[in-house]
Amino acid sequence: MDNIMFVNKDDLRQVIAEAMNEKNISSDREDDGYYTTAEMCKLLHITRVTLWRLCKDGIIRGVKVGKKNLYQKKYINELIAAGKLG
Repeated sequence: MDNIMFVNKDDLRQVIAEAMNEKNISSDREDDGYYTTAEMCKLLHITRVTLWRLCKDGIIRGVKVGKKNLYQKKYINELIAAGKLG
């Protein structure tokens, strides 16, 4: 039982925050929401035609809202992290 340690809530938050900073993990909800077509093109350094082709080929999923195509940030960021985009 030598390995048991007691910490208070504030100390635990600090340790978690430090660990997240070391791994470059953001605690804010940056993955909530959607990218617009312009944001996607800028993020991926591609043209609108290339983005359209990626959607047509099923590589990227978008949703149509009115006349706009939107792309879920969480899904796109996962694709980038996995090396499938970007």
